[in-house]
Amino acid sequence: MRAVQIRRFGGPEVIHLTDVETPKATKDQVLVEVHASTVNFSDILQREGVYPGGPVPPFVSGLEAAGTIISTGARVALLAPGAHAEVVAVQRSMCLPLDPECSFEDGAAIPLSFLTAYHALVDCARAEPGETVLIHAGAGGLGSAAIQIAVVLGLEVVATASTASKRDFALSLGAARVHSYEGFRSERPDLVLDSVGGRVLAESVRLLPPLGRVVCVGNSSREDTPLNHADLIHRSRGIIGFHLSSLLRHPGKAAEGMQALRRYLQSGKVRPIVGHCLPMEQVKEAHALIASRASQGKIVLRVKS
Repeated sequence: MRAVQIRRFGGPEVIHLTDVETPKATKDQVLVEVHASTVNFSDILQREGVYPGGPVPPFVSGLEAAGTIISTGARVALLAPGAHAEVVAVQRSMCLPLDPECSFEDGAAIPLSFLTAYHALVDCARAEPGETVLIHAGAGGLGSAAIQIAVVLGLEVVATASTASKRDFALSLGAARVHSYEGFRSERPDLVLDSVGGRVLAESVRLLPPLGRVVCVGNSSREDTPLNHADLIHRSRGIIGFHLSSLLRHPGKAAEGMQALRRYLQSGKVRPIVGHCLPMEQVKEAHALIASRASQGKIVLRVKS
């Protein structure tokens, strides 16, 4: 089968579209014929070899996709390593049924961002209706999903984005206010969902009231974050990290998130945002789009036309 393989750590030159052996499913897995998959910032970090706990070359890249279960023909979105391939083996618990009207391109854009946003806000932040949440990088794949999930949860959403067009985009998704990364310091949020890290994270912590909390879901700035531990203690501020891999150890939570997300999608309260859709042959261009930070929403690869 065709797949995107990373043969050594490095820049885009290490990406190869090649033939690899088709995976075999274990008793807890199903084989899925992939129609579309996404490229995320985490794919860049894994390619460069700086993703904590990431795979070791040679490996097939990709973390989420949409397609059909080979044994049943059921249409699903899924979370699985090696998703940039024509066939992927995936845990049954990591499959989300797709409604007939949902395209595979839209379906591929759903699992990683929406489930991260849901569990970060519900299980980690313990968000309560009426609270204010500050969502950084609100126009990106995760940020655009998080704004929509936060609105469904009854939160007042404040977001950040780097350009005027991205700020307008975040407003269109339901944010009440959107700032540049220089302008959010006037806010006093109860919660912060941060995927930027570094200076942005440190400044966000300082905005929190007592019992305010930050959930860290990424570090796209790649900056170290200076934090004052005494300030955290005496001002009763909290910081917690979240990664979707933790759901593998809590299948009940994973099922809960999948069910909630399906309800939201069926009701039309949330929708996947696909900013770019490219053939799998242009995977290097997809990496370049992510690195440029010029994209909005998710970047999708068409695996099967």
